[in-house]
Amino acid sequence: MQFKLLRLYALLVQAAFCVFVFGVGVYSDISFFNTFIGPAVILLIIAFRPNFYYDIIALFTIALLVLLSIIFAFISATFLQQNIAISIVAPVIPVACLATVVYCMDKLKKEDASYS
Repeated sequence: MQFKLLRLYALLVQAAFCVFVFGVGVYSDISFFNTFIGPAVILLIIAFRPNFYYDIIALFTIALLVLLSIIFAFISATFLQQNIAISIVAPVIPVACLATVVYCMDKLKKEDASYS
């Protein structure tokens, strides 16, 4: 299995999720959601550089996004009551991406000498 490619996809999905939340923030005029554009840029830069130390930065960024997505879910369920489905799915995407990146980091560290 190509773990570098799986890692790339996980980071790109997480960055797309951040851009989506940013778009919801622009559309609904909630300035808190503008904070998601910074992690999206960080993850896009790191996604195309498979390195163990960059991936540690990505892990901390995604862990921050897990917390922010829980806040996003609460705010979108409370204030934007028409987006209940988004608020249910919102915390799942960062947790899945976090698990995928951790799994790929473990496999790449064991199998690829150039990754470290």
